[in-house]
Amino acid sequence: MEQIVYDPTQDLQPDDKFAPCSVGSDVLHLPKDVAVKFIGQESDVISLRQMIGKPFIGMDSEWRPQMTKFENMRPALLQLSD
Repeated sequence: MEQIVYDPTQDLQPDDKFAPCSVGSDVLHLPKDVAVKFIGQESDVISLRQMIGKPFIGMDSEWRPQMTKFENMRPALLQLSD
C-alpha cells in the first residue's frame, strides 16, 4: 500500500485556540503560586528550557479523534509540568 503523506494545507480542521478562561467563569481556579504558560507558537518553545534539569517532569496529551482509517492521528494538546 502506498504511504499516506500528511499535507497540512488540505487539513479542514480549524486552528486550535487555547487561552486562559475568563475570571468570572465557573471553572477550577488554581492557587496563585501556580504559573500556567500557554505555548501557542514555535517561538514560545524556548521558554521550556527552564524544565531542563528538573528531577521530575509530567506529561499528558489529548488526541483528535480518528474518524476514518485513512486519517492521520494528530495530538490536539500536550501538557507538561515540573
